[in-house]
Amino acid sequence: MDYSMSRQVIYCSITRQTVLHELSYVYTDGVLDSVATCTGVSEACTNCPLLEFNRVSEAAPSPRRQLASG
Repeated sequence: MDYSMSRQVIYCSITRQTVLHELSYVYTDGVLDSVATCTGVSEACTNCPLLEFNRVSEAAPSPRRQLASG
């Protein structure tokens, strides 16, 4: 199993606050799982690139799939 995580604290102009972005990748038995999370998600975040990443990952064919989002 290979695991990688990236964390960034950035200012979000949509929510007008500092948020924590986390991107995680886990590669196990030929399957790449990915998850993108952000603190402070609200209805205003519908066009956020981070949430779009989750939607694209969810729709990707196997062997790539999404673990979870928060």
